[in-house]
Amino acid sequence: MKNQSGDILKIRIKGYQLQNSFNSLFNSDWLDADLMIKKENRQFNMKLEFMLVEELERIQRWLTGIIKNEVLSKELDFIDPNLKFKLMSRSKMPVIKVIFYLNETEKEVWELFVTNQNMTRFVSEINALLIKFPCRCGYKHELN
Repeated sequence: MKNQSGDILKIRIKGYQLQNSFNSLFNSDWLDADLMIKKENRQFNMKLEFMLVEELERIQRWLTGIIKNEVLSKELDFIDPNLKFKLMSRSKMPVIKVIFYLNETEKEVWELFVTNQNMTRFVSEINALLIKFPCRCGYKHELN
């Protein structure tokens, strides 16, 4: 996803961490994923230690809620304690900030102005990941 400054954010998924198994239904949805942020001449690749298909679904629902002006929370937390999404204002313009804590004192931040076009593109990118890596734990997978 490219923002208004040309900075890029990508959630890259290499695959599922484990084989799909009836004996470990809830473990079947752990993803081997990382987060890439590219700003100007710098690129940061951060391993997402904990990412579930369910969390991709939560991102999709949260962004859709922002589009519909029905967002319930201004923050979206993840199992990975280093990753957080926030809905904020910057000079009265709503923005989404994706924050990844590199360590206790450093973080990398990517932001995107909240417009219908930006949110729709972001949802579309998440939907593409959900189609490629659907839920395997036995409940009905939702895209909408």
